Amino acid sequence: MKRLALAALLAGCSFTLDFEDECAATDDCAAGLSCVGGLCVGGGGGSDVTSADCPTVYGVPAARARDADVVLIGTLLPATGQLAEYGPPMERAVYLAVDEINQSGGINGKTLAVLSCDDGSTDEVKSIAAAKHLVDTVGVKAIIGSAASSLTIKVFNDVAKPAGVLMISPASTSPAITDLPDGNLLWRTVPSDAIQGAAIAAHVIAEGHTKVAVVNRDDTYGNGLQEAIRNGLCKQDRCGEAHYLPQRYDPTPEKFQEPQSRALVRLQDFAPDVVVLVGFLDDGIHFLKLAATAGLNKFILTDGMKDARVVAEVPDTALVGGILGTAPADPQGENYRAFTFRFRSKWDADPGAYTANAYDAAYAIGYALGALDGRFPITGGAIAGQLRRLSSGRTRINVGGTDFNRGVQTLRRGGEATIDIEGASGSLNFDGARGEAQANIEGWRFDAAGQRVRSIGLLYLADGTYVPPMAETPPDAGGPEPDAAAPEPDAGVTDAAPPADQ
Repeated sequence: MKRLALAALLAGCSFTLDFEDECAATDDCAAGLSCVGGLCVGGGGGSDVTSADCPTVYGVPAARARDADVVLIGTLLPATGQLAEYGPPMERAVYLAVDEINQSGGINGKTLAVLSCDDGSTDEVKSIAAAKHLVDTVGVKAIIGSAASSLTIKVFNDVAKPAGVLMISPASTSPAITDLPDGNLLWRTVPSDAIQGAAIAAHVIAEGHTKVAVVNRDDTYGNGLQEAIRNGLCKQDRCGEAHYLPQRYDPTPEKFQEPQSRALVRLQDFAPDVVVLVGFLDDGIHFLKLAATAGLNKFILTDGMKDARVVAEVPDTALVGGILGTAPADPQGENYRAFTFRFRSKWDADPGAYTANAYDAAYAIGYALGALDGRFPITGGAIAGQLRRLSSGRTRINVGGTDFNRGVQTLRRGGEATIDIEGASGSLNFDGARGEAQANIEGWRFDAAGQRVRSIGLLYLADGTYVPPMAETPPDAGGPEPDAAAPEPDAGVTDAAPPADQ
């Protein structure tokens, strides 16, 4: 089989993967295991560790999750709701990291395991219930999640922070998170949308647009990105009402249609040169369909709509073909290529948006736990204290099983020892005060003929440098085609996944 062939290739490398038993259904698995993504993993077993919203334990059978030789962390990622296609690939990236860490000896001789929970994408009730199960019932000290910025903030303020539990999001991009009073307990491996907003503003100004409209979801992701765009325009004296029109809409499925229609009327009166649409797939696609009937055809989209579903569902090919999108730049380099190879080997699928960020989040927690060396109790605060030691050292450590023990041993030399992690998603140069990494912004377009999203390269650098997009020959015109973007609710997407933000 393909998976076994890839395993054979890996066997010749210095680092190998041991694959779990394959399955088509849970009945194919041993007692205490369930079938997830074609592999038998821990889950069920009658343990109170699992629940309806937190059904899967990975790393050990659920019945062993509370054992003294197990270190259990949690994930809170979307399995249902508007961002449901993002969650499973991010979960699998975390599982891959767990496997590699355990094959390297685990956490101070203990097995690392993860309890996976569904945050419902934008469902506060579900996410709070799942978070309380992780924190109050199971007692985890670290959570990877959420995806949507609004849920990350809600869960952190209501559940994690009061309990002293660390959260690290692989996908929440809202600038509102940057200065949130968090006691050093809230981190993320994805950049703030302050960078994406500055990139959009720089592009709008470079293109000479004088009347700009921003239409956005009325939530933490949409409002934060709209404010970042406005700030960038205002710095160039381009935010007066005559030049800039903000318009919010209610993103809930049963409410967004009427507010979007009203926004459309206001846009027609304003007659913008370009519309920046900050949405998720369902609400964003609906708005583009309305816009096509109203004669609006110049759009910039954000990462929340970087998905080929737009091509399939918006019939106006001229509108779709003229869209320019922005998103945190897809990872590049040897670490990302190695991660992609191992991910495909294990799951027989390409990694999706924010999967590399989820993988890096798991490794960051793994290094922090390993640095505690068993001499200190595992608490959210203790883990956070170790995360501060991962970005400023001279010793470069690549994520992955090969360097894991070297990184941990370096950190154990003493409290002043530091390392510099190079992640699959890029350099994890955490701002120690804010707990977030920086990144570049890329441009992307839709390839209607190929039914996909394609990268057009870097558009804006984290240091504030704008990079004008190169002139292109459209793919369907027979010219050379740019390389496809490498494949996480605030959310880069590939052929079939909605955004994760967000």
